[in-house]
Amino acid sequence: MKYFPKKQIIKVKTIGGELPSPMTLAPKLGPYGLSNKKISEDIAKKTSKNWKNILVMVYILAYKKSLVIRIKPYCSSLIKREVLKNQMEKNSNFNSINLNQLIKISKIIYKRSYAKTFIGCVKEVLGTCGSIKVLVENYKFKQFTKKIDSLEVSL
Repeated sequence: MKYFPKKQIIKVKTIGGELPSPMTLAPKLGPYGLSNKKISEDIAKKTSKNWKNILVMVYILAYKKSLVIRIKPYCSSLIKREVLKNQMEKNSNFNSINLNQLIKISKIIYKRSYAKTFIGCVKEVLGTCGSIKVLVENYKFKQFTKKIDSLEVSL
């Protein structure tokens, strides 16, 4: 492995549990002299546990002689994971999340969100729920946003 005096960050979009395609990894890893096959296997192993069949962003950090693989999921990826958990527990195909799951996702997203308040971040996550056709507490996202605005739901 090469010695990297500066921290190198390589971003790769991949589906969890699957090997990233060599056509996307090779141009990014080639200039650094990193092994395409080894890194793609490491990415597949790291994403297979929690992110199976869900699109995530993977950051490969190379510093000195070590590699660190970090996963930063998108908001939609977090929502899909919660929906899949619900479907496994209830054995149904109903796309819905509850309020606790919404708050949990919002807390993760709030760190990298541009919203001024936490309620703004919750509304961002609700908008994403609307775009991927997921219900919150069996309400559509616009109805749930109105409930938050009218203070029927406390966060």
